[in-house]
Amino acid sequence: MIPTSVPTFGGREEQYLRECITTGFVSSIGPFVRRFEKEVAQAMGVSNAVTTCSGTSALHVMLVASGVCPGDLVIVPSLTFIATANAVSHAQATPWLMDIDPLTWALAPSVVENELEQKTRRSGRALVHRSTGRRVAAILTVHPLGFTGEIAGLRQIADRYDLPLLVDGAASIGGRWGADPIGRAPVDATALSFNGNKVITTGGGGAVVSDNQSLIEWIRHLSSTARIDHRYEHDAIGYNYRMTNLEAAVGCAQIEQLGDFVSRRRQIQQYYIRELCSTPMWDAPPIAAATGSGWIATLLFKGAEREAMPKIRERLRAKGIDIPPFWLPVHMQQPYATAPRSECSVAEDTWWRILTLPSTPTLGEPELAFIADSIRDACQGD
Repeated sequence: MIPTSVPTFGGREEQYLRECITTGFVSSIGPFVRRFEKEVAQAMGVSNAVTTCSGTSALHVMLVASGVCPGDLVIVPSLTFIATANAVSHAQATPWLMDIDPLTWALAPSVVENELEQKTRRSGRALVHRSTGRRVAAILTVHPLGFTGEIAGLRQIADRYDLPLLVDGAASIGGRWGADPIGRAPVDATALSFNGNKVITTGGGGAVVSDNQSLIEWIRHLSSTARIDHRYEHDAIGYNYRMTNLEAAVGCAQIEQLGDFVSRRRQIQQYYIRELCSTPMWDAPPIAAATGSGWIATLLFKGAEREAMPKIRERLRAKGIDIPPFWLPVHMQQPYATAPRSECSVAEDTWWRILTLPSTPTLGEPELAFIADSIRDACQGD
């Protein structure tokens, strides 16, 4: 099978891992951890980063450190991988699911503004959801597939309602915000993932990045069991969320190749657009994808026949191309069937149209041509 996205190892991964083994620094203390944090911060265009053991743990500790408390509501786009909503639940809060913008596939500022105007009230300094009585604690938007949505509008809303604006930017490292690295977008903090299928990988792992040094230091403290200095004393309920030196060593080798990985993934996306979007069946992804990290290339099905997409995927799988369905919107998932939500008609009409495509940087022109030809054949039923 040609998979959607797999790790690419062509740098100093083995050399750095051997250094860890030789020195004995294999756990959460070691020189590669702080080195990787500095390099992640630099790549994202911010001043601070703290690494974690997974992208979900990065989301969770970012939420808790930003003031999300048990019983709160956190605004989340419904079209996202379920880990975004799960992290809110891990913080003992509830996601308030909202619709996306059809032009960005990201949280729609107009929907957020309307929902807050119509369904919240002030109670002292707190913003309260009228029907549930719960405090609204944060906006957690998503950089879908490594590119941004309309962040400026969300920033204005967050400032107006005195809410932190946080980002699940799982696969966004290497992407751009205008001419700047994507971390320079006007948000309070961004969580990253370094899972095996991401732009760069540490095997697992994640990070939180921000220009807010006090927030990052609090996240570092909480993710290290809230231990005080070297004593076995703790001043908060913390988490064992630290990244190991072994993982960070792989990350340091991977981030040295980040520019090449992103450039090739963008080239692959443009190849699919050039080859397939001249037909009436397929449309290109949002324009922001051109400056994103290029994590996973996509096309948007323009037909009305919903049953066509599973058939296309089945035919591609028969040819040896693994193209799984896109994320089912969170409001359609069993664990969140009763979560508060806006009308999510755009998410419902978009998710099933998204065709994810093989995007591993090592794919060559013959393989890409085979994939494009196979998609044409699959659409014709051959």
